[in-house]
Amino acid sequence: MNLVSLRRLFAFDSLLWVAPLIIATTLAASMAFTSAFNAHPDEIDHARAADYYRTNWLPPKFGDPAAVPSYSKYGYSYLHERDFVYLLAGKWSAIVAPLVGDINLAYRLFNLTLLAAIAFTFVRKPEARPLIVPLALSAQIWYVFSYFNGDAFALAVALFTAFQITARASAFNSALDANTRSRWLKGVIALGIGFGLLLLAKRNYYVFIAFLLAYVALREVGLRASLAIAFGTLLGVGWYYRAPADVPAWLYACTALAAGALVILDIQPRLSDAAFRRRMGTFIAAGAVGLALFLPRVAFDRLVVDNPANELSNAVTTAEVFATDGFKPSQIAANNAFWGLHLRERKIPYLTLLFAAPHWLWLTFQSSVGVYGYMNIFGAAEYYVVTAMVYLAFLALLGLGARRSGDANARYSLVIAGVYTALAVLVSSLHSWIFDFQAQGRYLFPAFVMFGMAVADTRERQPAAAYAAAALAFVLAAYSFYDVGLALLRRA
Repeated sequence: MNLVSLRRLFAFDSLLWVAPLIIATTLAASMAFTSAFNAHPDEIDHARAADYYRTNWLPPKFGDPAAVPSYSKYGYSYLHERDFVYLLAGKWSAIVAPLVGDINLAYRLFNLTLLAAIAFTFVRKPEARPLIVPLALSAQIWYVFSYFNGDAFALAVALFTAFQITARASAFNSALDANTRSRWLKGVIALGIGFGLLLLAKRNYYVFIAFLLAYVALREVGLRASLAIAFGTLLGVGWYYRAPADVPAWLYACTALAAGALVILDIQPRLSDAAFRRRMGTFIAAGAVGLALFLPRVAFDRLVVDNPANELSNAVTTAEVFATDGFKPSQIAANNAFWGLHLRERKIPYLTLLFAAPHWLWLTFQSSVGVYGYMNIFGAAEYYVVTAMVYLAFLALLGLGARRSGDANARYSLVIAGVYTALAVLVSSLHSWIFDFQAQGRYLFPAFVMFGMAVADTRERQPAAAYAAAALAFVLAAYSFYDVGLALLRRA
């Protein structure tokens, strides 16, 4: 076999890279069938939320007796999020549970089926295989498919949406240049469903939606417009979290308008191009489909769930009733609550959160590559150090491949992915600082899909060492899942 053939065999769009995902699916299935129920983070709260939808179709009001079993120690239920996954899983279990004889196993099979569907899809779609390469590098990603939670569905939807935008032969990319109405409509509906389900998934994927907007701007308009959108995202994060706290809202608004003006200035010269207008119209139509899926839930929440006439009409009053000791809003206000709540109000500096014990930044990285159970089963310290080094090498090699690319936008997609990964870290850390200490790497899973899109853009120029680094990261992840997570949870 000559060198060219060898490079072709290990290229990121080769069938070879489906093998790690098949192995990951097998390991996840082993975990699903051998580990005890609720040996994983909040599995019981996720399962009881899905239980509600076994016999209901509409979201519950706060304090609804049928929803009370799903309330966590925080006095809050996943049912009051807008996650569509609980409705789907509830109806799925109503069909599957009688077949397998166990409701909780039925929920786990829901997530396993998602992972198997991802593997099957990427076996059939060579142009989409580079998207899954980053997913093959983290045992933590495989782990969330082995028990029931909301993260697996959100990740699957993100992959579907990324495929529609990135893969040349996707339904949506076919619609951009379609010469028939049916083909155009098929693509609009496909991306619209992906967009709508992202809005109805876990909120940490909202940063991925912003990334998609910047990615499309890069591809259709240019780098400056993409960076302006990224800057606008940063402003939105600062405004939402009031960080820094002393910046007035009008300053955020004025700066956001300036960023928006840059985008408009870059779009305006292209409006004379009929093909550009048609492409933008297709994106806008897909966005409208997504909003049509999302807005009914928003309206229902406003008119029914949050109705002031209800006995309990908001999350705060509900938490005061149902939260366990140490998590009630009144205790938080009196500074008499769990140590990890509202750290900013307790005058803990942001940098202290990141770098001092218990080291939020390092814990978040560890739990993005292999921490199991209730985030209390760790591998050897050396595993995380070596994995971090391999990740850094892989990113550097991706950068080298991006430099070799003849497509400037393909090169810059890696930059935009890096920018939005930093924003995802910022959002997660601010949430931990301002609301509740959660050093959990699953909140950064959108970044794996972002880099998957960058790999897809630069796949033809990657150095051979990038394939070796990715293969080594997969071997490390498989070791962690099998020798640490699976071995220890089997004994639990």
